[in-house]
Amino acid sequence: MDTCKIWGHRGAMGRAPENSEASFRLACEMGVDGCETDVRFTKDKQIVISHDEVLLRQAGVNGLISDYTLEELLTFDFGRDQPGNYGPQRLLTLSELLNMAKACDLYLNIEVKHSSKAFFHYEALPLAAAQMVEDHGMAERVLFSSFLHPYMLRIKRRFPHIACGLLYEKSRPARVAYTKLLGMEAMHPRLDLITADLVSQAHRQGLAVHAWTVNTAEDIDRMLDCGVDAIIGNFPDLALELARQRGAH
Repeated sequence: MDTCKIWGHRGAMGRAPENSEASFRLACEMGVDGCETDVRFTKDKQIVISHDEVLLRQAGVNGLISDYTLEELLTFDFGRDQPGNYGPQRLLTLSELLNMAKACDLYLNIEVKHSSKAFFHYEALPLAAAQMVEDHGMAERVLFSSFLHPYMLRIKRRFPHIACGLLYEKSRPARVAYTKLLGMEAMHPRLDLITADLVSQAHRQGLAVHAWTVNTAEDIDRMLDCGVDAIIGNFPDLALELARQRGAH
């Protein structure tokens, strides 16, 4: 059986506060191959690690990430009502995460988020994030992805050596050919869209297939059967255990 990489979703968010230092360190201790994470812009155009645009769920305050400066955001607790007994967690910057990843040889799948409420504020985010990856010497240890496919095109045009992938949450015709035509290295379909035939088609075109978000034993087994290249999940320890049992890791 071909091997499959296991990437923790927002670190190991099923076991620790998502996208926190504690979560990424736990994922490293589990032995993951990499981690998926998300980047956004603050009000003062600092790149931070956050999935949600709205702060209420993660930090218990009103407003958007882009409504606050980095200095202001660092005063909020992003570890509230989250798994594990880790106490308060502050927001990470992309620079901090890149330094952490380099220190523990962690591969990063960085999703570039966009904003429906502050769209133009985010216009410079893709290239700013890619430039930061380049400046940290992590270009070979990072894969960018996004639902907003033009963001990935911008990165590929300026930084052709940095790998990029397209996120899909709905089925669309000719998505393998489309991904290849845009010059991407990978496609990231939601797990229910993935079949063995899709993976075979992608591999014939030289594309990797990374599945999200894969959390149950049943789904992990199905993704391994399909032959995906990476499984992204909230419980990477479970995925690692099952993949090793099957000789796929």
